[in-house]
Amino acid sequence: MNTAVKNWRVFLFFFIFTFRAGAESSEVMTLLAGYLKNDLELAKRAVKLRQAEISGERTGIENGIDLTINTGQVYITFEENQSVVSASPEAIVKLPAINGMNISVSTPLTIDSKRSEPVFDDTRFSVSADIIGTEAKQREISLLTAERETLLARRELQRRASEAEKQFYTALKEIYETSAQALSYEEDVFSKQIELAISKAQGYSADSVNYRTLELEVEDARRGAEQSHRLANRKLRRFARDCGVTALEKAPEFLPEVDIETLDEFGREDEKSKFAALETANWQRFIGEKERAARKNFELKAEGDITLNNTHFERGTSAGAALTFGWKGLNWTIGGDFPVSGPKKYPALYFSLSFNSGKQRSSKLDKREDALKAEAENLEIRSALHEWEDLTASVRDERADLIWERKRLSLQFTLYSELEQNAELLYRRGLSAEADYRRAKTNRELARYRLLAADAKIQIHLIDCTLYFVK
Repeated sequence: MNTAVKNWRVFLFFFIFTFRAGAESSEVMTLLAGYLKNDLELAKRAVKLRQAEISGERTGIENGIDLTINTGQVYITFEENQSVVSASPEAIVKLPAINGMNISVSTPLTIDSKRSEPVFDDTRFSVSADIIGTEAKQREISLLTAERETLLARRELQRRASEAEKQFYTALKEIYETSAQALSYEEDVFSKQIELAISKAQGYSADSVNYRTLELEVEDARRGAEQSHRLANRKLRRFARDCGVTALEKAPEFLPEVDIETLDEFGREDEKSKFAALETANWQRFIGEKERAARKNFELKAEGDITLNNTHFERGTSAGAALTFGWKGLNWTIGGDFPVSGPKKYPALYFSLSFNSGKQRSSKLDKREDALKAEAENLEIRSALHEWEDLTASVRDERADLIWERKRLSLQFTLYSELEQNAELLYRRGLSAEADYRRAKTNRELARYRLLAADAKIQIHLIDCTLYFVK
């Protein structure tokens, strides 16, 4: 089993038994576990998370300490009774976290078969680093961006688990609603059959308009009941397949109880920072400010070196230093090599100057563009705050409606349960007709299915609420 699938299953276990802590272990939780386990999109998100983690590791390697060893091109020449090997090996260590520091060692090497010792000329040790530069800040941005990508992939996995759970309860709600519809049609069939019998008893012939109309209504109701039953059974079979079970005789009759009235009020101030749209807008401004701070018009880089057997200093030892200035397309390098030991007593100075007019012009545009980006980021935050206010009002209204509906259906179910018990008692004593008992029983079943559908709606509502936030 590959690592991504293992991680996904560990997350699945964690999601069900930790995020759903407090919900009793039941048939519903077992089916939900199977539903999540069989969700292919959840497995895909787990693979994408692992890919993001690998990408983050690669970014860390690319922006970490880097060692390069290069032999250079090795020449081997042959003459009579003599061979000469020459090469220019080099080693470079990059330390981007320390102001983009580079440390390098290079030495042209000559090995002559007629000489007892190799010849090292112009062996150079150099160190360079940014005094005022962007490399260290660019490295920080790259690492932060990679970390963010991994975080987003992990959130997508968590989000998909919540979405799959929502689909699970939506499927249950549809089964309950379709089953309730089938019961309603069955009650219509029974009622229309009674009306048909009364019509016949009143002397209406089978050819009369009244009788034929009632017959058509009975057939329509019977057809509706058959269609609803087929649809409910088809949905139940699909639901069972998605949960990874062979078959289900019926949908679960109990859902995890949630006292929605005791839940914390949606839209608390301490929740705002975790609101997905606002958190994203804040991140965009945070990383945008980092990027703008890293973009500098002025750069200053220093370099120092020591050269042994410097051929330009008659094989003496020299020390060098250089400064490179950059400002809006203008680059100026000034430096010098100074004798440390050897016959030569005077230094050598050098400088270079370059100018790029396009970079100078674009630097003006960069400033204007940065101002517009900052304004756009602030507008996104304001927009997210407005969205938060609207969402808070909407969710609170929705929750109030769900609480009211759940109470109404609960009272209705209690009432119809009592009526069914009374109707059964009267029917068994011969004090009421079978039709009254049957109608009371159907009303109770309808109320039960509607109450289950309301419970599923509450579960869906709570899942929707979690989807508004980041973890």
